[in-house]
Amino acid sequence: MSTQLSVSGKSTEAFGERFRRLVSIRGDKTLVSVIVGLVLVVLVIPPLWFLVEGSVVFTDDAGRFHFRSVKPAGYPIPIDGPVGDLVHATRRHHYRPAHLHFMIYKPGFKTMVSQIYAPDDAHIDSDVQFGVTRALIGDYVRHDEPSAEHGFAAPWYSLDRHFVLEPGEARRPAAPIRSKAAV
Repeated sequence: MSTQLSVSGKSTEAFGERFRRLVSIRGDKTLVSVIVGLVLVVLVIPPLWFLVEGSVVFTDDAGRFHFRSVKPAGYPIPIDGPVGDLVHATRRHHYRPAHLHFMIYKPGFKTMVSQIYAPDDAHIDSDVQFGVTRALIGDYVRHDEPSAEHGFAAPWYSLDRHFVLEPGEARRPAAPIRSKAAV
């Protein structure tokens, strides 16, 4: 069974080397994470690439990957315009729970666009976008000891996630907005 797809959304600026780091500051404290995982497919494959929050990450020959990131934080969606009118009409809040975006691409397999949510977010049960399902909730493990291996002070989190791809046509999705409208 393949990994559940989700909608794509807002991306965050990222930078770095082959396994890039996403950097974000939340108030006076940044909690870092090590994300490790495995991309599983039906056939033995050479390395593939995928996007995580705007960064390109490559797997090894066995499909394994890792990268460093901050533990994601939830955010409000804009509520001006028609989306805001809809949110106000339903009397719902306008927050997305904390999550990481993934787009996994490999020729010969269906492109996967999904999100992995943090289970401890206050809005995990009431996502304004209705995007959260149990299959998309990650298991972030809190570590209260520093990690010399990763260079982290305590506390820090880890997430181990497997993605399963289906054979099929690999297509990169087109950006929903390609240019600004003429005024």
